[in-house]
Amino acid sequence: MIALPLPPSVNELYRHAAFKGGRGRTVTPKYAAWRKEAAECLTLRACDMPSPPYGVTLRINVDHRSDVDNRVKAVLDLLVKHGVLTGDQWVNALHVYRDRTIDGCTVEFFDPDCITIGGAANRVLSGLVVE
Repeated sequence: MIALPLPPSVNELYRHAAFKGGRGRTVTPKYAAWRKEAAECLTLRACDMPSPPYGVTLRINVDHRSDVDNRVKAVLDLLVKHGVLTGDQWVNALHVYRDRTIDGCTVEFFDPDCITIGGAANRVLSGLVVE
């Protein structure tokens, strides 16, 4: 399990900015500070790294004034940026929970092919040899 500080809402990640030759967006100071603090929490060893496809469970401590799904992008982008995930396009299953009993956010990985009891049973049974 990875424990992270509470990620900012997707509405707080970028701001529009004028650049020479056009417009674009830039990272907000709040998002930059969170990325720096959260990166220090990534203490995975190589043997802990999941392999694709991924199943990800996020538990996020937010009240009901905030959409729980607005915090997902910052977390997945952080995991990709630091090589925990090879890419968030490989997230086949994502569970997001509002959990007021934790500090910030936690991340756990699971096998997305075993998300149901039936799927887990089929994987076990497929390895059995009947003589």
